[in-house]
Amino acid sequence: MKVSNPTKVFVTSDLHLDRDEIRKEQIISGWKERISESDIIFVLGDVCDNLKKCKHIFNNLPGEIFLVKGNHDHFSNGHIFDMGVSQYETDAILLYVSHPYRTFRIILSHKPFPMRRIRNMPKPINIVVHGHNHRQRKLVRKVNNTFYVNVITDKWDYWPLTLDEIIRIVNGEKVLINGKHLINIT
Repeated sequence: MKVSNPTKVFVTSDLHLDRDEIRKEQIISGWKERISESDIIFVLGDVCDNLKKCKHIFNNLPGEIFLVKGNHDHFSNGHIFDMGVSQYETDAILLYVSHPYRTFRIILSHKPFPMRRIRNMPKPINIVVHGHNHRQRKLVRKVNNTFYVNVITDKWDYWPLTLDEIIRIVNGEKVLINGKHLINIT
């Protein structure tokens, strides 16, 4: 996957933009407040159920958008580009992220266990950033030596998170977003 030199890299999931207007407005407001044109945002699935309501949804939003399709994204691959998405993946993306702490192997996927792709990926995986689990109470958890971070938009007050914020959270730091402390699992 070719990625330009962004100012920041963001992730979010489970937008469900066709569910109600208030939700849609909150998501778009948080997006516009945090994301600039030079940023990249990975949307980890479940953009909308009804393509007619979301056809050009990302065209007027800042940032370069990459999509990992979710279980509610039943539109054809051709329609993805009409929505304003630059690139997409059907299962998972592996990123190597250099950070002052170390280089992290991060999987971005809609579901927390993208088994088809993870088998062939280099180990260890340090962080899995995902959505899908709406009822999950702990948004950050550690299983064996891998952190799982659930970035469902409504659980984070409709604000996308940066990869830097996620790394800082799993390293035990408190991160302030929208006036609230996000606390890791330790």
